[in-house]
Amino acid sequence: MNYADVEKLHELGLIDASQRQRIVETLNLREEPGRMLTIFSVLGALLIVAGIGLLISSNWDDIPSWLKIAVGLGLMLSAWAVGYRLREGRAGVPGNWPRVGEALYLVGAGLWLGNIALVGQIYHLSSREPNALLLWLVGIAALPWILRSKALFVLSLIALFVWLGAEVNSAEGLLGGEWRQSQLLLYHLVGLVLLAWGHGLRGGPWKAFSTAAEKTGLLAFFLAAYPFCWGILGLHHLGSNPAVITTLVVLGAVALVLFAISLWREDLGLTAQWRWTWVLSLVGVSLLIGITVAGQDPGSANRSWFFGSDDSNAWFHAAVCVALFLVSLVMAHVGLAIRSAFAVNFAITVIAMVFLALYVTLVGSMATTGWMFLFSGVSLIGFGVFLERRRRSLIARLRAAATPHSNAHAA
Repeated sequence: MNYADVEKLHELGLIDASQRQRIVETLNLREEPGRMLTIFSVLGALLIVAGIGLLISSNWDDIPSWLKIAVGLGLMLSAWAVGYRLREGRAGVPGNWPRVGEALYLVGAGLWLGNIALVGQIYHLSSREPNALLLWLVGIAALPWILRSKALFVLSLIALFVWLGAEVNSAEGLLGGEWRQSQLLLYHLVGLVLLAWGHGLRGGPWKAFSTAAEKTGLLAFFLAAYPFCWGILGLHHLGSNPAVITTLVVLGAVALVLFAISLWREDLGLTAQWRWTWVLSLVGVSLLIGITVAGQDPGSANRSWFFGSDDSNAWFHAAVCVALFLVSLVMAHVGLAIRSAFAVNFAITVIAMVFLALYVTLVGSMATTGWMFLFSGVSLIGFGVFLERRRRSLIARLRAAATPHSNAHAA
């Protein structure tokens, strides 16, 4: 519950002014600033980091090395200290500028990356670029949990994918060298792990982090799988690199363990039936892509033992389209059940992207495209009716639950 929720309850007449005040004081709630301040704060943070870098660069030759490092560390620590003061306040009194404090947290994290580059430049440290990104990730990974900062948590997730992208495209990568197109499967599985992790964070003290992990996981899961919908994408054999195989197997195992835990929890707001449907649909997509790519004939980029010897792999791409379409329908219901506008809107977006891929991939056969569109259209209309009935049922239950309280208050 946040400050806006308490205000809404007061506006609906469910609580009076004194009850509202007691709830706010007991839960230590505070009014959230507007989105405009958030946007300005983030943009301001980016400009501050860029401005500091330009000012130092313009006087680079005239500044002693020790002073460069001292100034960099001082600015970084000052940004975190001032941000903590503005966000958390002092002596148990919450700060009045939490969003500005969050922006300064981001400034400090950006300066940490700048300091890494600074030390490497001063002392001419020759190393792989992914190492600097990994050091940046390790340096900021604990900060979200220490400072309870959602902004830093999102930044750490971004840093994770930036490092992964640099690592798997490096010839001397720690994950087995260059992954080429197989890196899509890596991002896909990392998204699956983040989504399962986000589900596990629900209902606990880190619920604010759960939404960020779930959204990032959904984006990585679907966007990394979507290129496999296109017939123009050649499939590549994973090879026998032990680091590649081990990484994918470990990620898959971690995702399964986290999902197994979430199946027995009710924090998602889903019935047991829908929890199983949601998890199994996600795992099914990953297995479809993983088994097919792993089963590629090393001697041919366009052969798959899973779908036979069709050089075009058209049925595999169509199968991925159908799988993403079905799991998007499930995601729409899940988003409605847990009241996640992001999940519902993203499901609709993925469905539109799948239709586009199906049209382009199967455009050579009007009959095939017609049957696919016919099946998709009937399924979409049927599921849309189901979602609407589900939405009306949820609203009716909420109104019925609120009516007795309103009558009691009026009495």
